[in-house]
Amino acid sequence: MEITVGLALILAFVAAFAYFARRFFGAPFIERPIILGPITGLIMGDMETGLILGGTLELVFMGATAIGGSVPPNLPVGTILGVAFAISANLSIEEALVIAVPAALLGSLGELFAKTISTVFANAADKYADQANTSGISLMAHLGNLAHALSVGIPTFIGLLIGGPAVEGLIAALPQWLRAGLNATGSMLPALGFGLLLSTLASPSLMPWFFIGFAIAAYSGWGVLGVSFVGIMAALIFVYQKGGFNLMGSNEVVGEDEGVEFTSAEKREFFWRSFGLQSAFSFD
Repeated sequence: MEITVGLALILAFVAAFAYFARRFFGAPFIERPIILGPITGLIMGDMETGLILGGTLELVFMGATAIGGSVPPNLPVGTILGVAFAISANLSIEEALVIAVPAALLGSLGELFAKTISTVFANAADKYADQANTSGISLMAHLGNLAHALSVGIPTFIGLLIGGPAVEGLIAALPQWLRAGLNATGSMLPALGFGLLLSTLASPSLMPWFFIGFAIAAYSGWGVLGVSFVGIMAALIFVYQKGGFNLMGSNEVVGEDEGVEFTSAEKREFFWRSFGLQSAFSFD
């Protein structure tokens, strides 16, 4: 399927909206490859490839998340470019991975730019807050959201238009031995991503559970649902033993101001505004 200007615009809008939703709709995780991959495949008429590649990219980027001021790989850019080129240039999953991962890494430069620009909006919002100007605060928040959306949508659009013919020509010109090497490299990327996640989560108390789960999945012959059910039961037991249920059931409110009452309308307004807490996110 050829990537036209119209198709590139549609996919760029999807990428921008996926990232915008992360900042303004309470992080519904639309930008994750396992969701965005099938959506891209559906738009391009090959949902199966989008589903397979999206799930594989999810393994690669499973541990990629923004903590504090860190900037992880840009998942919408990498996912949409990888899936689009896989379908348009008839690439294997491994070849598409080799394109998607560097694209996601390069796409993070756009987010760096958006966070830098949003520093101006955040400082301006502080000044509006001193003036009790809620309209000015809202405007700065939306400008920051627009900057983040464009930092994803524009690179995606340019990459789709310029990269399509280049990728097709490059893959056709590669010798067979190099393509085999790319396939082997792409096959190792999911294991690398999962290994990076484990390096963050590994702890003496949790690692025995990991190996127990691996043994059950590898040698029991159970399906995914059976292993998942055992995992859920084990997690519930672990949380119960740590006193987690007692903590979740506590009705104590920490730091509640006595004598302060809010109307139902104000509570609803607080609820909806809470979804935009990361609007105009910046290095400040």
